[in-house]
Order: sequence, then structure tokens, then C-alpha cells
Amino acid sequence: MRLLTPRLSPVATAAEPAVRAGRAALVAFGVYTVLLPPALLVPALAGADPFTLRGTLFPLAVGFMLAVPLLAVALMWRRPAVYDVAAAAFAAWTALAMRVALHGTPFGFDGLSGDMARMASMATRFSVVAASSDGIVEGVAAEYPPLYPWLIGRTAALTGIPAWQLLAEAEIVWTSAAVVAAYALWRRTTTAPVALALAVFSLVAFSYPWKAYEVFALAVFIPWALGTLAARPGGRMHWLASGLLLGLIVQLYLGFFLYGIAGLLALVVSAFWQSADRWGLLWYFTRVVAIGLAVSAWYVAPYLVTVATTGGQNVADLYATPAVAASSFPFMQPSFLGAVEAAGLVGAVVLRNRTWWGLPMALLIAGTYAYQGAYAVGFVFTGHTGMAHHSMHLLHGLLLASGVLSLTWLVPKLPVKPWAQVALAVCVVWSGSYLWRAWSPVPVGSAAASHAEGVHAARAHAEPLPDGRMPVTGEAGREELRQLGVAQPSAFPVAEIRRAVREHYGPHVRPRTLAVDERLYSYLPWPGYLPVVRTAALSVVRWDDRYAELQRLAAITDPERFAAATRVSRFGGIDVFVLWARKGAWTWRPVLADGSTAQFSPVQFSPRHFAIVRDLPGGIVVAIRLPDRQVSARSEPGPCRGAACAALEAHAS
Repeated sequence: MRLLTPRLSPVATAAEPAVRAGRAALVAFGVYTVLLPPALLVPALAGADPFTLRGTLFPLAVGFMLAVPLLAVALMWRRPAVYDVAAAAFAAWTALAMRVALHGTPFGFDGLSGDMARMASMATRFSVVAASSDGIVEGVAAEYPPLYPWLIGRTAALTGIPAWQLLAEAEIVWTSAAVVAAYALWRRTTTAPVALALAVFSLVAFSYPWKAYEVFALAVFIPWALGTLAARPGGRMHWLASGLLLGLIVQLYLGFFLYGIAGLLALVVSAFWQSADRWGLLWYFTRVVAIGLAVSAWYVAPYLVTVATTGGQNVADLYATPAVAASSFPFMQPSFLGAVEAAGLVGAVVLRNRTWWGLPMALLIAGTYAYQGAYAVGFVFTGHTGMAHHSMHLLHGLLLASGVLSLTWLVPKLPVKPWAQVALAVCVVWSGSYLWRAWSPVPVGSAAASHAEGVHAARAHAEPLPDGRMPVTGEAGREELRQLGVAQPSAFPVAEIRRAVREHYGPHVRPRTLAVDERLYSYLPWPGYLPVVRTAALSVVRWDDRYAELQRLAAITDPERFAAATRVSRFGGIDVFVLWARKGAWTWRPVLADGSTAQFSPVQFSPRHFAIVRDLPGGIVVAIRLPDRQVSARSEPGPCRGAACAALEAHAS
């Protein structure tokens, strides 16, 4: 077991002094809190149109005005507080850069395409329900970590702002706050300049604001794992703080625990092997896990009960994205990031017995590769990917963090040299430029083909509003998507559908709906019968069973039997059908590899039981169960409260 016992040198220990992390965290979060409101408001006041060259460059100009004085102060006044302020300033600047990129649209990055429609659905669901719940299927506990959309939904319920309109602000705040949180945690183990570099690179490693909850989770996961499981000279993180962080990460994104499970278990074994007080260490870990479970119990407990009582069908990782075959060796890339990651890999191996973090980093990196290798084999034989392609974000984060720690260990006095401070400033500025490029849409008239990163912002601008109108910058966003050869989002008549349903059910009913577009649930807190995308449905939804039941219902040709069967089916009744009208058939088309559909016929929807609304935009037809035939008892009709319905009322009027 020699591998599990690092031989720390005096130099290695001295190079990682203890710091007053609490004071640094207070300063950094305090300054960030002061700077965040202006960062969110200034782009609108300045009219920074992201599709003009001046508007696009606005964040760079502000960044220059922040970086120069901060560097001057750092060179003249070598105090850790300067870096506390710099971390907060960089975080606030990222908020400004994202706000500029989304100026002119109420939507967040990626609009309501793909995963963002489902995230909006979860947030909208939580605007009327406080308990753990799936975003579309009512009565099913959440399987995907719900804290992020829950906070958005609860904020919508309190403020009256539609949940889908709060997504953009949530993305900006959580992504920028990740920098400050990472800085505060890294300050426990290293010097302020190094902590700043680690915090900035944590955002570079995973720069997807549309997945802000994952960005934040990764930023705190690595320092949490090292601070809890590794035996550093200053001691482990306090069990209460560690447990609270564990519970937070579990509720934000579980994936990093799965991708790094082998490395985490190896770290636990290493900790026990090195410990002189194994019972004390066991008691420490027990308290950490207990606090984590207590904090996340409102989510974990209902999910486990659901799995135990109704079971599940794991279909989400059957999505065979080309990213599964992407290279797992980012340190081989001829780039600045590739060089830092290569240094991280070499440093973790070479310094595993000379620094307290070397072996833990090596184990976590090896564990992530073990996960990728296991699912590469599993995918060939089973078709399940285990979402292994998402583990690359963890790998990037580990390699970059290890690279920064390795380089600063090799030159212990590097952070205090004036030229080193200039080099750190250059790295921070380069990171800001990297993030700005990844987030910003392309100015009108520029060569869009060379700026494909901006597609996520362009989708936000090209997404139609629920009444079919376009945002102020909608045409510019659609033009960019056209130049990039990316499909443009089509309008979906949500306002018209709700108006038609309200005419029959009144304003305070939430009917269970079968809809061909999941954006319906992004805007309205109506329960759905079945999600459209099979590989995005969670296991407890039991998508395959529900689809089989839907096909059985579609095969009933007698109108009376069909009305009775769809009122009380195996998984509850369906009160509203939102279908495609194509060539005499009304179709519900899921996203399936074999292209199968659930085909309905107009004759199934007898006027004795259903009211039909035709000629809606996009070839949509709506069949509404007449209320005198009783709305499905299991649809649990209730008030359509909150901002989602109020916003649609405003659009409809």
C-alpha cells in the first residue's frame, strides 16, 4: 500500500500555508454582492446590443477598466485582500458579459430548446408545487437534482415573474457566483493568487451558463473532495461545513459523484490507510454523510421511495450522442489549456508522494478515466452510455486544477514575484476573453461561421415568445442561426391553446395534457401525461410503459370506448390532446430512433366528449375533454396560480 502513503517533503508542506478562508470569503462575497446589481443593470442602461460590434465589445472595455487598476494595486500593495477583490470583480464581470450576450431577449442561453425546455418545465412546476416533483409528469418524485429549478420556481411564486423569464438571471447569477465560491474554498488550502487562478480556471473548465447548476457544482466539488477526503497539513474541512456542501452538491448535480466514484472510493481507502485515528476519521465521515443526507432528504427520500414502490426504466443514457466518441485526452491539444492540463497530469503523477494534493488528484483523474473506460465497454454491449461524455467536464476541472497547483509548487515563490503577478493577470484576462467569445452572439455582418460558440446565445434571441411574437433581437438571432446552418426554433401557440382550454374549464384548472411540444410545460404548470423525448425522460417516469399504454389507447377506434379509456387509463386520464394534424391523422410524435408515433384519428374524438380547436399555427390541433364529461379525477385540477398564467394573460390580451 505504499502508493496510498505520500511522503511529504518540508518544501511541499511549506508551500501550502493555511489561510483565513472565512475572512477571504466574506470579503469576496461582499464585494461580489455590491458589484452584481450594476453588472446586471448596466448593459440595458448602456444599450449594449450584442449583435452590434460596439455592443459585443462592451464587456471587454469594462474588463479592461477593471483589470488595469487591480493589477496596479496588486503590484504596489501585496496583500491577500487584493485578490479577494479581484475574484469578486472577475465574477461580476462574467455576469456583465452574460447579461450583454442576452440583452434584448427574456430567454436564457439556448432559449427553450432541448434540456432548457425541460429545465423551464421544472421551474414552472415548482412555481405551483413546493414538494419534489418531476417537471412534466405530476405525481412522480424528481430524479434529476431539483434545487436549482426549485429556487427559480419558488422565486417566481413570490415575485409574480414567470419562471421561464427567471432562467436567464439564474444562469447569470449561479455561473458568476461559482467563481467566488471556488475562490473561497481554495483559499483554505493555498495562497490568494493561486486560489484566484484556480477559481478562474474552474469556470474555463466548464463554461456552460445554460447548465449553471452544474458549473457551480463542479466549481465546489473538487475543493470539497480534497478538503474532506485528503489529509492536508492544515486539517480537513469542518464536518458541518463539509456536510452542508455535500448536501448542496447532491441537490444541484449528482453526476460528478458518479463520474468520480472510483477515485472517491480510493481516496477514502487512502485516508483510512494513512490515518492514526481511524475511529475518529470514521466518525468524521459519518457526520459529513449524515448532514449531507439530512440537507438533501426532501429530494433523496421521495425518489428512493418512488423507486422502491413503482420501479423505473433507465432510458436517458440510451442517447448515443457523437460526444461519446470524443477524445478523452484534452492534454494532447496544442493550446494553452492543453499545456496547463498536460502539466496537471504530469504533476499529479510526479508529485503524488511530495504534496498532500498530488495523490488525491491522481486518484480522482484515474477514477474518472476508469468510469469512461467502463462505459465505453458497456456502451458497445448494452447501448447505455452512463452519460460518460459529461465526465469530460470533471476531467477538465481536475487537470486544470492540478496544472495550476503543479506549476506553483515547482516555483514556490511564483505568486509573490511582480512578473508572476503580471502573468497571473494575463491568464485571468485571457480566461475572460475565452469566456466572452464562448458566450457572445456574433455581430450582424460578421463571419458567423468562425464563431460557432455563439449559437447558444443566438438561440436565446431566436426563441419566439408564447404568443408567437419575436424578442427585440429575434431577427438578428435567427439570421445568425441561418449563417451557422442551425435549425431555428419554431413558434408554438401556447397562448392560443391556453385560451381555448380556459373557455371550457375556466381560469383555475390545470388539466393533464398530452402535448407534442414540451414547451407547453415550460410556460404552463399543467401536468403532462408523457414527455416527448424518450432519452430525456427520467427512469421513475417509466417512459416505455407509458408509451405502450398510449399506443393501446390510440388503437381504440370506437369513440365511446376511446373517451372512457382516455379518462381513466393505467397512468391516469388525459384531458387535453395537443397533436399534429397531418394528412387526415392526428399524431403524437415522440423522439425515437425508430420513428414510431402514436396515431389518432379525428373520428375518435366524438363531439359528445371533446371540443376540437383546429387551424392553429404550425398545424396544431387541440382536443379538449368537455367538462360536463368530468375532468379526469387523477388530473388533480387546481388553480393556475403564479406568474406563468399571468404572463400568458398579458400576451393574450
